[in-house]
Order: sequence, then structure tokens, then C-alpha cells
Amino acid sequence: MPPRGELYDPVRSGTELWHVYKEPYSPTSFNPAATGRFAAGLADPPRAMLYAGDTSDCALWETVLRDIVPQTKPPHAVELPAVAGYRIARVRLKRDVEILDLGRFGVRPASGDDIKRRDRITVLTTVPRYTATHKEAAKLLADFPRTGGLLWPSKQTGKDGAYLFYEPPLEENDFEAIESIPLDCPGGMKLIDQALARASMRRLDAAELAAELEWELPRELVKLDTSVL
Repeated sequence: MPPRGELYDPVRSGTELWHVYKEPYSPTSFNPAATGRFAAGLADPPRAMLYAGDTSDCALWETVLRDIVPQTKPPHAVELPAVAGYRIARVRLKRDVEILDLGRFGVRPASGDDIKRRDRITVLTTVPRYTATHKEAAKLLADFPRTGGLLWPSKQTGKDGAYLFYEPPLEENDFEAIESIPLDCPGGMKLIDQALARASMRRLDAAELAAELEWELPRELVKLDTSVL
């Protein structure tokens, strides 16, 4: 929460966050074509976006894990979507940034006595369709011109902080990349396993996936000799 009487929350220089991105973007690139929650392509001027989470779990659940479907029986195994080309980066802010907190308490100073707006913004932090959030993002940036980004409770984890930073006023050089990990390498899979474990899930390994797919394949293909493949 900001100090009493202030609308903006400061995110301090040195704050570390996690960001999932896809090549050829870099760990600190803003995406002008992003269409996610509270994207500001409708703002004046239009803004590029950089989404981040305050934990690696949040960054992964808000991106590559958001639409996974676990098996109903424990241990709730999941088949991962394709993650080739995706990376997760730990980045550090190089300067203080003023943001708007859209959490349950933080949204109150920004909406003032407009209760309908307060409730609308709260709903927009959870809706699955983002079109309405784009209009509200443009309005927030017009009403609060010092805004460098937004913060709200992650819809996916329910607890972690989901961040969105705008360019302008920020730029790529305002972030420092500490590390960048391909999601399809052991280090990336370790973070994915950690995020899944938090939801009491685990990913299907190659042998389990092959066994599951075997039931879906035509019988003649199952009998093929794979020793030469």
C-alpha cells in the first residue's frame, strides 16, 4: 500500500522479478504487440508491455502453465504444452518505478468514491477475456499519468503478485537481466516442477506420456519395430 494520501505504490530499485518470454525477444524487451491483461495498445500514446511475477511460480502459471489440465486422480499428472523457444528470466529493476496497486486494498485510493469503478477493476483482474481490461488500462494511464505499471493478485496462484510495466515511461534499460533459463532444459524443467508441486501436480515423464499415447494409436503402429527410429 502507498503512504497515506498517495495514489502510487513505489517498486524500488533492486527489486527482482521473474519474466517468461519467447525468442527472439530478450529478457528485458517490452512487447508492443502484447494483448494480455491491462495491455495498453489503446492508450495515448500506445504502450509496449513487460509482464512479470514476484515469483518464478507466478511467472510460469501466468504464461505456459495457465491452460494445463491435470488428471483427476492423484498425483494429478499434466502434459506440458510445447515450451521450445520459451525462456524464464530473473530481472532486476535499476530505478524506482511508480505503479498502481489494483489489489483489493490498493485499488481503493485509485477509484476514490467511485465504487462501481472499484468493483469493475477488481473484476477485471480475474476475467478470462482481456478486451475490457484494455479500455480500463487506457483510462488508468490517462487519469494517472505517472503510472509506470500495474500490480494485481495473480489469477492463477491467488497469492503472488502479477506485474505489468509500460514503455513509455519505462524502457528496456530500466531492467537488468540476472539470468535467463530455457524452459526446455533441466534448469527450466526444475522451475516448472516446482511450480506444479505448489498445486500438488506433476508433469508426465516421457515414458508415461508414451504409454498414454499408445492407447490412442492405431494397433498397427503400436506393433511397429521402433529400434530403427
